[in-house]
Amino acid sequence: MDKKLISFGIACLIVIAGFVGFIRFGTMDVQGTEVSGTVYDGSGGPWTLAGSPYFVVGDVTIPSGETLTIDPGVDVKFNASFSIFVDGNLNAIGTETERINITSNMPSPSNGDWEKIHIRSSGHVDIRYSDIRYGYIGLHIESSSNNIILNCNITENGDTLSTGFGIYLQSSSYNNISNNNIWSNTERGIYMISSSSNNIIKNNNISHNGNPAVESCGLYMESSMNNTITDNNVTGNGETSAVGFGIFIVSSTNNTVTNNRVLSNEGEGIRLISSSYNNISSNDILSHDVYGINLESSPNNTVENNDISDGYYGINLWASENNEINENNFFDISGIYATASSNNNFLSNDASDISLYSSHNNTLLKNNLNSILLDGSSKNNVTDNDVQMGDPYGIRVYSASYNTFSNNNVSNAGDQHDGNGFWLVSASDNIIRENNIKSNKNSGIRTESSFNNRISNNNITFNGQWGILTISSSYNVIENNYLSNNMDGIWVSSSSYNTVVANNVSSNLGKGIEVDGLSNKIMNNDVYLNGLGIKISSFPSASDFNYIAHNNISFHSGRGIVLDSSTTNSTILNNHLTNNYRGVSISSSSDNVICNNNISSSDYSGVLLSSSVNNRIIGNTIFNNQGEGIYIDSSSSSNIIYHNNFIDNVDQADDFGPDNVWDNGYPSGGNYWSNFDEPGEGAYDGYKGPNQDEFIAEGDGIVDQGPPVGGKNPYFIDFVDSQDYYPLIEPHSPMNPIILKQGWNLISLRLIQEEQTLTKVLKSIDGLYDAVQWYNISDKSDPWKHHRVGKPFGNDLFELTETMGFWIHIPQSGDTIFLYNGTQHTENQTITLYPGWNVVGYPSLTSYNRTTGLSNLTFGTHVNAIWTYNAATQKYKRLTESDYFEIGKGYYIHAKSECTWEVPL
Repeated sequence: MDKKLISFGIACLIVIAGFVGFIRFGTMDVQGTEVSGTVYDGSGGPWTLAGSPYFVVGDVTIPSGETLTIDPGVDVKFNASFSIFVDGNLNAIGTETERINITSNMPSPSNGDWEKIHIRSSGHVDIRYSDIRYGYIGLHIESSSNNIILNCNITENGDTLSTGFGIYLQSSSYNNISNNNIWSNTERGIYMISSSSNNIIKNNNISHNGNPAVESCGLYMESSMNNTITDNNVTGNGETSAVGFGIFIVSSTNNTVTNNRVLSNEGEGIRLISSSYNNISSNDILSHDVYGINLESSPNNTVENNDISDGYYGINLWASENNEINENNFFDISGIYATASSNNNFLSNDASDISLYSSHNNTLLKNNLNSILLDGSSKNNVTDNDVQMGDPYGIRVYSASYNTFSNNNVSNAGDQHDGNGFWLVSASDNIIRENNIKSNKNSGIRTESSFNNRISNNNITFNGQWGILTISSSYNVIENNYLSNNMDGIWVSSSSYNTVVANNVSSNLGKGIEVDGLSNKIMNNDVYLNGLGIKISSFPSASDFNYIAHNNISFHSGRGIVLDSSTTNSTILNNHLTNNYRGVSISSSSDNVICNNNISSSDYSGVLLSSSVNNRIIGNTIFNNQGEGIYIDSSSSSNIIYHNNFIDNVDQADDFGPDNVWDNGYPSGGNYWSNFDEPGEGAYDGYKGPNQDEFIAEGDGIVDQGPPVGGKNPYFIDFVDSQDYYPLIEPHSPMNPIILKQGWNLISLRLIQEEQTLTKVLKSIDGLYDAVQWYNISDKSDPWKHHRVGKPFGNDLFELTETMGFWIHIPQSGDTIFLYNGTQHTENQTITLYPGWNVVGYPSLTSYNRTTGLSNLTFGTHVNAIWTYNAATQKYKRLTESDYFEIGKGYYIHAKSECTWEVPL
């Protein structure tokens, strides 16, 4: 072969080989630099734009004491699941225009292509204007402090099938994570655990983190403290998850979460579990499927000044105590719910509602709400709240007890068909006082199957139906309320043993007070300018043994007092009725007592009896009525009328019924008739005796025929069978009545007895009692003192005074009316109480509740038990704080030490 040809071939191969080498080395310049192992400035670093991109082909470690610098604009790409371990310093500081890009080198990058940047205990990073994508964990900061992560995009990190985080802080403190975009990471955007403290998480956009397979959230904190999470935008986390959270705090304390915008996270905006002393404030929380803020087993946190809107529930507490929930605002979302959560303060929130379930000792103060619900919750204080536009109620109390509701404004509850300001169901021992309750569609206050509640000093006006309605509710006290311009004032329906006392009931369109039930007390009320005053009816339930006393009832277009529909055994006592259509109307009712009432200026009759039998009308003053003083229709019989004063009525009396009795025999007498008290009217008084034929110069107070021989001179109601055989020459002085039942009665006298001899005090029922006894605690050897009628020896009870509570036994059935007189007190009476049980009277002119009635004594300190006896039911009753001392009753008082009781007037 030609040597020249061989030489040319070799030369060509050399040229070709050189060209190939140029391409290879040129390609390496374009693809960048492969890195792995130990790298730092001076050994594989810094990573510069000239060497970019850097391909991570194995784990990279920055050793302790060394620094790796990554220059602006550099790309770092991972070929597989490798990590950068930072035991020294990593400074990756890009610029706004030349960002550092740390990402996957896969042809189609996805979450979890590489592992993480792991800052360990001796390591430190300053990473700014960097984009970290497609790792399993973007940044893992473990036991490391004072790191800076600013203005970074940390996105799409994590395992697509399970977990993964944008930033993972573990046992790390004093780190600054600010102004970053942390989004679309699997499970959690920021994950902070294991005593990570004093970190600042500020002004980040933490959004759309989550995975369908796991519980997801924007920021998760566990067992960490003193961190500040502020001014972040936490949005859309958990969108693809079954449940997701914006911020989730577990077993962490003293953290501040403030001024964040938490929007459209899948389940809850902010959730705390077993976390305390955190401050959740001034956040804007919007559009969550479950709770805006949820506290679970988390005590002593402050949640205040948050705006929560456009979702399902606003704030939820479960088994969380001693939290401050203050000044939060709620828009288009339910308000605050607490379950098994006690001792929390809910102050000045603007919300649709606050609902407490099995939650105790909470305070609801100065909130602006639509409604409040207490369900199975006790000893809560609900004060100074403005509750408006609730539907179907303003405040509902269900199976709840010992709560106090005071100074609330409760108005405009319900739609056009229903709505109650307060609605108590199966609730007991609650106090509703000093509230302003108005313009609710149905009732101002409604109770159902509720007991021992006190409703006092409320202003209840302009409600659509009832001011107060009680249904199947017993032992409640309704006192000192002002009820006006409702349809009806008070209705006690199918309810027993309630006390309605000292209320002002006026200008209601229908009835002032209506009662059906057993043994209710209607006392000391001012009832005026209603359609009707007080009605006792046996519809829908039987009405027996009700007590209507000391009420002022006036200016009604209807009747003053009505007993209707088989009302029996009720007492109408010491009421003042004036300027009503009719004074007292008794219809289809029997065995009632109408005693010592002042009935005047009625448009028609003072007293009307229709289809009523066996009633007793005693000691009333009936005057200046424009119709009859008393009218008895043809279906009314066997009624007894005596000791009444009939004065200047247009027609004193009409009686069309059979067998009505108009006097009490001699010497008790009949009635006083103002048109039959002068000689010119044929009325004289110079004789005495059953036949008025025994001369007596000063007379006996009963009208006779006068000279020359006296004799009976009856007052004729009609000329058939209605006559008062012993009319009185002068008006009868009202006496104090006590209604005695068959069996033992424990009673007392309210007036000072000038003549204290037992038989004289009990003169009006002489022959109607057979035994009297008293317990004198000061006589240790023989405390029980007895008086037995007809017993010739052995009696040792001879006097009765107003300070004694004494037992009297009535052998016959029915009511026995004990009338007595005395001197009215002008100052408080005193009773000495000795250690142990004292049986005492109640010498007061007014019924007071237990606290006021004890006056100078304190229950629990001076006395610790007070009992009385109900002769109608034959049961003892212990006085509670809400019960009243009653005029005419005696009491067992147990004193802890000797003390003096000043009984108030």
